[in-house]
Amino acid sequence: MRDMERDLSALFASGRKFATQRELESAVDGAESPILSIHKQLQSLKDGQGNLVDGIYDQQTKDGTDAKVQAQWNAAFQACRSNPKSRLTDALTAQKVTI
Repeated sequence: MRDMERDLSALFASGRKFATQRELESAVDGAESPILSIHKQLQSLKDGQGNLVDGIYDQQTKDGTDAKVQAQWNAAFQACRSNPKSRLTDALTAQKVTI
């Protein structure tokens, strides 16, 4: 969410003018979509039959039981916490985590 807030803040701070509401909405969607897509991939959701389907984080870490993969995710999260300018996607890539 920090990445999305940063991207939206940069968009609005840019002083860019939008001729129509549609252009504004398109620019906002362009800033939000990549991050919301990652968020959707990470979260566990119920399928059409009401069964819980693990998100990519739980799938890759095997619900935290795969110590090696869990350590990669933990390192990526720590990198983001310790460096406010770090983006989650970059931190995950640096740890060789693919989403």
